[in-house]
Amino acid sequence: MWSDDPPDEQFFHALDHAFADARAHIVTFPSPLAEHECASTVYVARRL
Repeated sequence: MWSDDPPDEQFFHALDHAFADARAHIVTFPSPLAEHECASTVYVARRL
């Protein structure tokens, strides 16, 4: 799941409780339209 907000502790806790493995990564990337670097959060979870 992709979010434009910083990592959300409550959401991550819910993912971690529902899945065997959950992680949150902050991804930075250049934005040619805004002419500066942007950051978003990517949540990854999986069942084992």
